[in-house]
Amino acid sequence: MKLNYSILEFLYRNRKRGFSRITHICLDPNRATQIARKMKEEGLIDFKQRRFMGSNGELCFIAPPALMITPLGIEMIESQDME
Repeated sequence: MKLNYSILEFLYRNRKRGFSRITHICLDPNRATQIARKMKEEGLIDFKQRRFMGSNGELCFIAPPALMITPLGIEMIESQDME
């Protein structure tokens, strides 16, 4: 849960930039994607993820997600900071 809060806090501080990468917080791109999906289901963040295709039309790799905090996430962070 600390990692989720750290990500949310980072996105809150950088919300004016729009979508941000979190790979420096969670170095494992697969773990970062799992966390992002869970937080998106909770409505705290929104993300976009790019898929890169190879020359033969098959999926080569998926880039780590770029995230953005939602109004619900902002509200959660601000209520946590008040306590």
